[in-house]
Amino acid sequence: MTQCCTERGALLPAYSESSRQRLLDAAADLISADADQNVSVREICTRAGVQLPTLYHFFENKRGLVDAVTEAGFERLTEQIDEATRTLAADQFHRLEAAWDAHVAFGVANPSFYVLMYGRVAPGRRSPGADLAWQQVRRFTTQAAASGLLSVTAEQATERILATITGMVLHLIAASSPDPALSTTLRDATYVGIRRAETVRPAAAGSEVATHAAALTSALELDPPALPTAESALLLKWLRTLSSGASL
Repeated sequence: MTQCCTERGALLPAYSESSRQRLLDAAADLISADADQNVSVREICTRAGVQLPTLYHFFENKRGLVDAVTEAGFERLTEQIDEATRTLAADQFHRLEAAWDAHVAFGVANPSFYVLMYGRVAPGRRSPGADLAWQQVRRFTTQAAASGLLSVTAEQATERILATITGMVLHLIAASSPDPALSTTLRDATYVGIRRAETVRPAAAGSEVATHAAALTSALELDPPALPTAESALLLKWLRTLSSGASL
């Protein structure tokens, strides 16, 4: 192992960023290949080509390493979705469809990894990585809402999309004979449920106002109004109150 000198001349291990990345990559590979996730820290270190003290230096313990691997998994997922949607910015719903398909492809290709990412939950909060994935979808739905394409708020659309897609991917992973058409069927049904049908009259009095209020709220989130802070906050508060009945 590479070593460095302390002020007193003693030799200590030199911990490089490449060692940290090798540990993350090794842990991700081993966890992805082990359905029971019974991977030892020694296996990880051997795969990464480092000694145990290096793992403990960067992550303190195995749980710290697994937490870091989980966050790295969410980064990979969001990067894959960004790549799939990069050329579809002009069509909001084609982009949402591509994001869905990329998410499913990632989960199916990395089943143990996906279970690690979405199976380790705590009541009332998302992990930083899960929040990264949530915010990515929220950006897409905010842009769709700002264009007047949604019949629900951007936040409601985000919750429906991610609740359906994560449950569906976990089902596909667990199924002995997964239905190849399930993802497309649920994707289309979910998007029909959040998309505004221009030719259909509002199902209830006031819902048209709520839909437009939700769209304007999202538009202002993307491009904040040139108003003093207090007035801007008040405007958004009124719009959110009006948009609370946006679901048709």
